Amino acid sequence: ANAAAAIGGGNFDVDVTPRGEEDILGNAVLQMKDNLKRFSVESDEKNWVQTGVGKLNDLIIGEKNLELLASKVIGFIAEYTNSQVGAFYFSPDQQRLQLISSIALDRSKMKKEIRFGETLAGQAAYTGKEIFLENVSGVEMVVDYSGGTLKPDAIIACPVFYVKLLKAVIEIGSLNNYSPVVHRFLK
Repeated sequence: ANAAAAIGGGNFDVDVTPRGEEDILGNAVLQMKDNLKRFSVESDEKNWVQTGVGKLNDLIIGEKNLELLASKVIGFIAEYTNSQVGAFYFSPDQQRLQLISSIALDRSKMKKEIRFGETLAGQAAYTGKEIFLENVSGVEMVVDYSGGTLKPDAIIACPVFYVKLLKAVIEIGSLNNYSPVVHRFLK
């Protein structure tokens, strides 16, 4: 009874040990705990994605200046996904990407223009699909900070479409791996 009350109160870490296979009530409480815990996690993740999309929409609605728009978008996405680096590339002609804005990257070392298929961002533009690298080693992308640089552990390059045309690629990097919910947010 105490376990059921704790589970009903949202404590899914309570220990539930059925007395055996014949313990119908104990097994039902254990299954209920597992199902409610999974539902709670799924609900929290869905809310996180929806909240992020809503905040991003509110941030960019009505913005006409491309540089300001790019800066707002990459700044928000980097913060919301706990990314330490980010870059926003705009596609003016469906053949190339132009760097418009970045977070914690040394722009003097970055390509200002990338053809579709070149680099991770260019490959995401070419395929029209998200590219995700984790446990990255040997990449050129580094997080610049006043004391030096760090290499990210995970990188995502995500194409952005408007009316079925590729308009941009957002590239983010983190010192930690990304959870699956971050990928759902970026879609």
